Amino acid sequence: MKVTNTEYKNLFFASVDDRAENFWIDFAVSSAIGVGFAWITYTGITTTVLIYYFCRFLYYFLSEINSGRTLGKCQTQNLVVDKSGNEPSIMQLAIRSLSRFISLPSGVSDDERAIHDVLSKTFVIKDNS
Repeated sequence: MKVTNTEYKNLFFASVDDRAENFWIDFAVSSAIGVGFAWITYTGITTTVLIYYFCRFLYYFLSEINSGRTLGKCQTQNLVVDKSGNEPSIMQLAIRSLSRFISLPSGVSDDERAIHDVLSKTFVIKDNS
């Protein structure tokens, strides 16, 4: 049984398939932006890597601040919310965007949340509006 569904009955969580589709779309888009800017501004490997990750951070952070979703979440009709189903704070989104770079190995656990969800105290839900 999924732990989160019993703890947060007011939220309709995104499926694992939706989360995977979100990941691949957003990874492709944010990586293309990061590689593009890193290539244009190339001055050395360290700077290039930093620019790549900074661009990817900005993609997630600005997308989720603007609309609560990235392009991947738009495609799957998913939305990022806090535990009450409201728009997350700027601090929650900053933590979410930074921590997603350590989140890849976690996947989605039995409680339907990845590391970046847990650390930022956010949830990805199906947006039925």
